[in-house]
Amino acid sequence: MPTVSIIMPCFNNELHLNDSISSVLNQTYTDWELLIVDDCSTDTTWQLLEQWAAKDERFKLLRTAQNSGSGVARNIGIEKAQGQYIAFLDSDDWWYPLKLETMLQFMTQRQCDFACSWYEYADSELKPYYAYRPHDKQDFRYMVSGNDVGTPGVIYNAQNLGKVYMPNFRRGQDWGLWLRILQKTDYLYVCPKILFKYRLNTQSVTRNKRRMIEAVINIYENELGFSPLKAWLVFVFRFTPRSFAKLIRRHLHQQR
Repeated sequence: MPTVSIIMPCFNNELHLNDSISSVLNQTYTDWELLIVDDCSTDTTWQLLEQWAAKDERFKLLRTAQNSGSGVARNIGIEKAQGQYIAFLDSDDWWYPLKLETMLQFMTQRQCDFACSWYEYADSELKPYYAYRPHDKQDFRYMVSGNDVGTPGVIYNAQNLGKVYMPNFRRGQDWGLWLRILQKTDYLYVCPKILFKYRLNTQSVTRNKRRMIEAVINIYENELGFSPLKAWLVFVFRFTPRSFAKLIRRHLHQQR
């Protein structure tokens, strides 16, 4: 069995898919399987995936029954995963070659089951322009205030924690997963090294403020069971200040 199962959802991403897959193949740590779940792409994504899979038996190609969003696609990958650890990489992001090796060493040293890393925001050409450093040790209460964790940096130990799945939401499903894992273990530990590039898509739904607010309230009400009043109070007094501070830091950095 592979040590690490890497879950990669994809949808109509023929432009950047090769970059992401190549970054997995370039890992110094090689005991992995890559489960790529195509969410009913309508471009040439599937043909590209078949070409890659023909070259390496560690590739596992899967498909959703219908277009369902990245959360459903990732859950299909998690279900089929055989590794002790489960890691995530989106089909437009990019890992540095030492990513897996560094994270596994970090988790062994810390004796932890849930970890992520620092990361860089990058443009469409993967040119980094801002390094982000999440808080170094996060518990459930801290995570309720907001998600500053980059999904491609996360690894959790499925052997110790069991397989934990994302809530079936179109948005915020990764944050929902972190909250679920933190109900099984005390902390998310952050490796203090930049290990991946997050390619910022200017059309991403996370940049639509109205949809972002809806996603946050949905997590509070339907994942955590907050009343509508409590959900809005937590959003206004805990989530918003932290999110605003993160935005200001990035804006000031870009103005330098």
